[in-house]
Amino acid sequence: MGGQISWLIPFATIALIAGLILRGRAPRTDARRAALMLWGGWFVLHYLTFALAEGTFHPYYVTAMAPGIAALAGAGGVTLYRAFREGSAAMGVPPARAESRAWGRGWVLPAAVAASAAWAIVLLQRVSGSGTRYTVAEIVVGVAGTVAVLGLLAGRFTRREGLIGFAALAAVVALLAGPAAYSVSAATSATNGTNPTAGPSTGGGWVAWAGVRAARAVRVVRVVPAAGPWVHPRRAAAPRLRAPTPGRAAARRRTVGRTVTGQAVVRWAEAARRCRPR
Repeated sequence: MGGQISWLIPFATIALIAGLILRGRAPRTDARRAALMLWGGWFVLHYLTFALAEGTFHPYYVTAMAPGIAALAGAGGVTLYRAFREGSAAMGVPPARAESRAWGRGWVLPAAVAASAAWAIVLLQRVSGSGTRYTVAEIVVGVAGTVAVLGLLAGRFTRREGLIGFAALAAVVALLAGPAAYSVSAATSATNGTNPTAGPSTGGGWVAWAGVRAARAVRVVRVVPAAGPWVHPRRAAAPRLRAPTPGRAAARRRTVGRTVTGQAVVRWAEAARRCRPR
């Protein structure tokens, strides 16, 4: 299920941790830190719930994590970009404590982009044989991710604003190429209404094993229609009720009387008949 939701999880996780560290000494009423805690809690809670869940599980359940991941990737991306620019501006400045701390912030954004691009390539390699679009997306992620990381590092040391902006645009392309390929697949192909998913099925995992076990437990019965009007299988298989006859009633009483419980019932009936007032 990695291709369904986990494209931006590395970037969102790094952005959450770095954002909380950067806003660690902010006032208690800081809105940015509150937003990071809100969406970070949303993401972590759903991630742990799905990771520890047992029983029937459908891949589309993980869409509940999408709002948290999207908010962390968007707000966290802006935070990392600002920290990167501050770190790049601190190059060549005397190494004061605050300035050295700002200089260290400039490494977080390239690391987040590199980790997310590497994970996207891993996901696309799993479905590389399912269509041309996934192979193209894998190449785009590799090229754009490399250009983004190298461009950010080069712009960091040369302090060229144009190069940093171009590298940031390449990073956006690298992060969204994989999800875009899966989105196109979901929009242009028929999906299962009871279990909608995006992109090709990668199979494997305990979810697929549970589905196989459930499929084996279902018994498929083939009903062969008989000649004449159609009759429901249950009605056709139900025995016909016949009117009781004295001979059958006596035989039934004799059969019941052969068992221990039946003998007790017969004794109770005889005792009740004797005690009946005449």
